[in-house]
Amino acid sequence: MIIKCTDSEPVISEAYRNKPSKPVDSWNLLFDEHMLDIVVEHTNERITEMAAFYGDQALSCQFTNHIEKTELKAFIGLLLLSGAFKSHNEDVSSLWATNLTGRDIFRVTMTSKHFCFLCSALRFDDSSTRADRIQNGDKLAPISELFNLMIVNSQSNYSCGEYMTSDEMLVGFRGRCRYKMYMPNKPNKYLQAKDNVSL
Repeated sequence: MIIKCTDSEPVISEAYRNKPSKPVDSWNLLFDEHMLDIVVEHTNERITEMAAFYGDQALSCQFTNHIEKTELKAFIGLLLLSGAFKSHNEDVSSLWATNLTGRDIFRVTMTSKHFCFLCSALRFDDSSTRADRIQNGDKLAPISELFNLMIVNSQSNYSCGEYMTSDEMLVGFRGRCRYKMYMPNKPNKYLQAKDNVSL
């Protein structure tokens, strides 16, 4: 569906004013420092809980230490790199392999144990209030705070032009999700709806 917006004035966004020259500058407009602070805070809360299971060994396991924002950025960078390398089905140990099949940047950034620990400890919300928020109708409670902040940042950094295309696509998905639909007539029978807006 093509929409012509003739009455609306164009919004001059932060991205339009500053014209980010590097990909990381564009990323920082959408995923800002405040959002990183939220992830660091709640991840460290989870790390504290997980470190208790290690008992006295937690003192000697450096990967159970609290993380800082710089370390979180490095972790996110490795996740993005694994996607760029199309490593979504690759075993983690192969990314850190030392037999010339691994990737040096993974080994010099952090250990594989620490990476796996952060994967299991990563949190985006206050787990102590999650049950109440779910009961009050927040189906995306584990990520809703960051999701809403991402929407605000996306809207404030996107300027709609005169012509805009609004569409929807169906994404194949077989995981656990409240929004999953079963449509037997589609190539991917288990689907999620996703809005797609472009100029």
